[in-house]
Amino acid sequence: MAWAQSGANSDPTYVALRNIGLGSEVVQVTNFDLKRDAGTFRLNSGTGIARRLIYPKGAYVLHMIRMMMFDNHGSDERFRETMHDFVETYRGKAATTEDFKAMVEKHMTRSMDLDANHKMDWFFNQYVYGTGIAQYNLHASAEATPDGKTHIKGELTRSGVPETWKDALPLYAHMGDKTVRLGVLSVTHSTEPIDVILPVKVDRVSLNDF
Repeated sequence: MAWAQSGANSDPTYVALRNIGLGSEVVQVTNFDLKRDAGTFRLNSGTGIARRLIYPKGAYVLHMIRMMMFDNHGSDERFRETMHDFVETYRGKAATTEDFKAMVEKHMTRSMDLDANHKMDWFFNQYVYGTGIAQYNLHASAEATPDGKTHIKGELTRSGVPETWKDALPLYAHMGDKTVRLGVLSVTHSTEPIDVILPVKVDRVSLNDF
């Protein structure tokens, strides 16, 4: 599983794995099956282009999985359990991308189940075996309601990928210097309306935590 092994050594994901006590363990899972693991990037690992594509891709994929599993209270526990389970299951054994996918499916959250089949095919086909990268723009307004709540209304638009693309995106609310994660937004269309009432006063919402 070359992309994940490389990604586990890359920032910011390796730092995150190391901080939860997993950095060295992940890269010690050896004898990876390289037949499918680089997806479209089936290149000689000694080439410069492979280093520029596969290494960042591994970190990118692991970080996205971590963010989808991250709970609204700031806990990495589910991601930690997933990686611990993967390491312990395949320590000293051959591990393929499909093995890792099955492990993610074992620990996935309900919000990650975009196809309602408890499978992560949508994610791995797009981001591991494919090469597309979606671009998102969120335009939303925050209007205070008379009862002290906030009406968030706007639109999320996606470009750069096919209409069939799907994503599970974290959504954050900003209140002055404080930022809270509202949850994961399921995106199955190129345009998604945003219309929600939040129980507190919010300055704005975004797809990132800053």
